[in-house]
Amino acid sequence: MSMPEGVPIPKAEATRSYGGEVALAPGNYVDATAEVARLAKEEGLTFAHLFAGPFVIAGQGTLGLEILEQAPDVEQIVVPVGGGGLATGVAVAVKSIHPNVKVIGVQAPSIPSMSVSVTSSEVTTIKDGPTNANGIHVPTPGNMTFDLVSRYVDDVVTVTEDEIAAVIVALLEGPKTMAEGAGASSAAADLFGRVDTPLKAVALVSGGNVDITTLAWIIIRGMQQTGRIARQATKFVDKADNLAKLVQLVTDDGANVLEIYQGKTRRRRSIPARLERVLR
Repeated sequence: MSMPEGVPIPKAEATRSYGGEVALAPGNYVDATAEVARLAKEEGLTFAHLFAGPFVIAGQGTLGLEILEQAPDVEQIVVPVGGGGLATGVAVAVKSIHPNVKVIGVQAPSIPSMSVSVTSSEVTTIKDGPTNANGIHVPTPGNMTFDLVSRYVDDVVTVTEDEIAAVIVALLEGPKTMAEGAGASSAAADLFGRVDTPLKAVALVSGGNVDITTLAWIIIRGMQQTGRIARQATKFVDKADNLAKLVQLVTDDGANVLEIYQGKTRRRRSIPARLERVLR
C-alpha cells in the first residue's frame, strides 16, 4: 500500500501490523494512489483504488447499513469527504433503503475538492493546501465518486481547522474517543452549526490515527478555539512587583498562568483599562 510521506505514523504502523507493505510517496493521497498503481503494474499486483473502486465503495457502505440497524429512525448522517468513497458508500446504502435520510459530506477548508467539483458540476482539481485532516486530504475527487456524490449526497460543507481541533478535544474528554482530524470533521459540522441538525442525526467519526507528537498542539489549538486557553500581550512599568500584580489579576478571575514571556521592548501596545489601573 502506498501512503503520502506525511501520513501519521500510527496509520502506517497499523497497516504493517496487518501484514501490509507500506510504500511512502511524496505528495498527497492522489500522488500515493498513482504510485501504488505504478507498483502494481510493474510487479503484477492487483490494484485497489483508495476510494474510487466499486468494491471499496461497497465495503464502506456497510457502515451505512450498521447505522440503520442501530438507529433505524435516523434523519441525517454527516460523513467526512476526501475522495468520496466513504460518503458515497454510506449514501448509496442508506438511500437505497430510506431515500429521505439526508447525507451531508464534510471537508477541510484548505482542500474542498469535492465541494468545488459539485458546485462546478465537473471533477475539479484544486490547489493543494495544508490540513490536519490527513484522511480527507485529496485535491482531485474520483470520477465515479463525484458522480455518486452528485446523485446521492445532499450537500457538502466545510469546517475550519480550529473547529476540527476543538472537536478532537471534546471527543477525548467526553466519550474518551481518539479521533483523527478527518474523523472529527463530521462531528465538527454538527457541533459548530455547519449543518442543520435534526433531533435524530448521526456524525460518522471515522479514524483515530493521530501522531502523539502532534496531539499536544492540536489539543492546545482546540482549547484556544473554545476559549479555555488564551494568549494575552500587555505592557507595564518595569517595577519589581508589577509582574506579581499581573499574575494576581489572572488568578483573581479563576484562571491559571501556563507560561510567561517577559521582555523589554519599545513596541507600543494598548493596555486594557483594568490592567492600566493596577500596573501604573
